[in-house]
Amino acid sequence: MESSDEHTVQHTTLFQRLFRFIRRFFIWFFLIIIILWSYGFYELGRYVVYQENPGLAGQQQADAILQKVGRLIELPANETPTMVTVTDAASVKQTQPFLANAENGDVLIIYANARTAILYRPSEDKLIAVGPVTQQTASQSTTVVPPSTTTPTTTTIHAITTTATKK
Repeated sequence: MESSDEHTVQHTTLFQRLFRFIRRFFIWFFLIIIILWSYGFYELGRYVVYQENPGLAGQQQADAILQKVGRLIELPANETPTMVTVTDAASVKQTQPFLANAENGDVLIIYANARTAILYRPSEDKLIAVGPVTQQTASQSTTVVPPSTTTPTTTTIHAITTTATKK
């Protein structure tokens, strides 16, 4: 009979250990599953919203860029800038001296009313160039005057297509 009692005691302690193990780790496992599940539904909701309104993603990206640039330099208030991402730096460098140091992925931000152009590099979180802007009403193109210690020259920028609003 001792053997039966020992077997029951060992069996009971094994179940107790297993129950303690499950009780300790199941709560954490369950919590992680709930967090992952919630994050998945959050991302799914964002995906659906961006599918219905594709402009929102670009608007949020533009606002994020303006916020980063705003930490580096004071931006004009109460004005909606025009923003362009440089996609072909080689050709832009040849035609636009203001963009001589531009690289693919840089963002050109133009404040027409404040007459300011800013070249920002998001990959380095750095301002590359800042210069004055003049408007030509006859051709409706924007010109950028590159900063220089000698005689300033005027450069015309024709590829302005994207706008962003600052809230």
